[in-house]
Amino acid sequence: MADPFTILGAVATGAQLITTVIQVYNFIQEAQGLKTDAPVLYWKLRIEKIRLVAWGRYWSQGAGGFDEFLIGAGLHGDVCGILLQMKDLLTDTDRLSSKYGIVRHEMVQVLAHSTNISTARQPSETKHSLTAKFRWAFNDKAKFKTLLADLKDFNDGLYSLLRLNEYSAVDLASQSQALRASDNITSVQRIKDACLECLETEKSGVSEVPRIASSTYQLLLGVENKILHLQQNQEVFAPAGTVVAQIRPYSMLRAASQVSEYLKTSPSSVRTLATYDDAAPDAVTRSVPVMLEWKDFEPTNTHLRLISYRVENLARLLGPGVGKPFDFHVLDCLGYFEDSERHRYGFIFALPPPTQPVLPSTLQDLLSRTVTGILPPLDERFRMAESIARSVIRLHDCGWVHAALRSSNVLFFHRCETNQTSFPQSLILTHPYVTGFTYSRPSDPTESTLEYSQLRNSSDHNLYRHPAIQQSNMARYGSSSRMEHVHYQQRHDLFSLGIILLEIGLWEQVVQLWKKKYTPEAFLQKLLNVYVPALGHKVGTVYRDVVSELLAGDGSSAISRQVSQVSDSTDARAIEEQELKHVEIEQLNLEDENISTAEDNDNLITSPWASIIARLAGCRA
Repeated sequence: MADPFTILGAVATGAQLITTVIQVYNFIQEAQGLKTDAPVLYWKLRIEKIRLVAWGRYWSQGAGGFDEFLIGAGLHGDVCGILLQMKDLLTDTDRLSSKYGIVRHEMVQVLAHSTNISTARQPSETKHSLTAKFRWAFNDKAKFKTLLADLKDFNDGLYSLLRLNEYSAVDLASQSQALRASDNITSVQRIKDACLECLETEKSGVSEVPRIASSTYQLLLGVENKILHLQQNQEVFAPAGTVVAQIRPYSMLRAASQVSEYLKTSPSSVRTLATYDDAAPDAVTRSVPVMLEWKDFEPTNTHLRLISYRVENLARLLGPGVGKPFDFHVLDCLGYFEDSERHRYGFIFALPPPTQPVLPSTLQDLLSRTVTGILPPLDERFRMAESIARSVIRLHDCGWVHAALRSSNVLFFHRCETNQTSFPQSLILTHPYVTGFTYSRPSDPTESTLEYSQLRNSSDHNLYRHPAIQQSNMARYGSSSRMEHVHYQQRHDLFSLGIILLEIGLWEQVVQLWKKKYTPEAFLQKLLNVYVPALGHKVGTVYRDVVSELLAGDGSSAISRQVSQVSDSTDARAIEEQELKHVEIEQLNLEDENISTAEDNDNLITSPWASIIARLAGCRA
């Protein structure tokens, strides 16, 4: 391997260096007193570790792995230089103690046991006993902040080697992992506090890279959405007699009289334009064009109260009062109203500026064979696919599932320019919006589907549903009494996303690929064995592999082969499988499986969504 570096006399590759750094991050993260006495600093450290892991995963996409990818990009020497400096900083006991406020306990006992230890591999029993002696303690907040600043500078240096679109994709992966790292309000609030501290520091800096500050702000927006979701869950699932703080200063429910100029008998499956009279705080009523989407409900449903609560929560999540990351492409929900005569709720969505006040087109429309002359350039289709995937992941980061992802729920609006009003040239194809949240719900395991689509047996809709979900629906409605109910999860959304990306790659509706003779399982195998491989020569192997993994749902393609050298795993067997069994860090034993708890695990290897965006961003025409 080119540009080798050494660790205690052993040859180390870039992959080994980054694994070494991440493992030491794990040990420092568990420093005694850090999480309890300085939780905000703990999360700032953890965020920096997550950033490094996400960055490492990006450079591990190539068939040759981490080092080969870097060599091909001409960055191997620069990256290894930075990683070596990080390793030296984190393994210098004297500097950690004197400059950064981190000390090791029982050092005398450790040295007494380690007199004869060399760079050669030692018996696992000896190494395990030594590891128990290496414990860290946090004792100085001011000094520790200096460590955080230095680690952030190193990470910023690594991120500066990425192109802008690569930076954005890798940064989304790190933000997403940070948001999913904890599901309790206290921890998420600590992440928010960490973001606010970072923003204050960035404001005072004179040489900060603007996109770095933007990254922290985007994470902050995501955190606020996550807090809102967790607060809503508290209200729903609070034990009887528990007093829960009121979180909604106002309701998103609007009077039906505020919505006018639409066909009141229009079917619920059809979007329609309307006029909404927005009663502004200054008492000035403004009439604005809006789009309505409908959600039917059965008046006899025993869960009607909880359904209405879920509608309120969804409207708040999508409302303009909640900040959204720049790549969460959903329409602002101005509220909702009840159409009691037709037993449905109407979601009121603002039209995105600057667009024409006309009904948007759907991806399904564009893919229709009856529409001629629409074959967007390949690069536009790549950006389209990436944008949709980003929005789905952002929704999942908020703690929700969509549950109805399909091409008819991806919208394209028309430009305002007067010289481009003809269809389809007026459409903004690289900025699709994800809509159709009729059956969306929180992804919490305690949540369940409270109502089912009246079109649940529609073959067109079923083609976007995972076979397990289709079979579960058939069992629920009498087609099979032996099937168990399948709880809808985020992975089922990812399957639907895979179908949409397949359509974009082939530029053909999935219904055109289906035949009545297919069972759900047989059709999936047809897609995986025939149509997904065909993507290779149409849109490239990277895009093909992303679709394959989304549909397979088990990481059986490139994700499972991604370099796991950047894993957080503390299992020595996993390290050996990663060809890192000769790496030693001052007798730092990687076999101690009790270093990190499950809650503290930031391992991205088992998270296929973490690399989807980065690889889509790398697709080029």
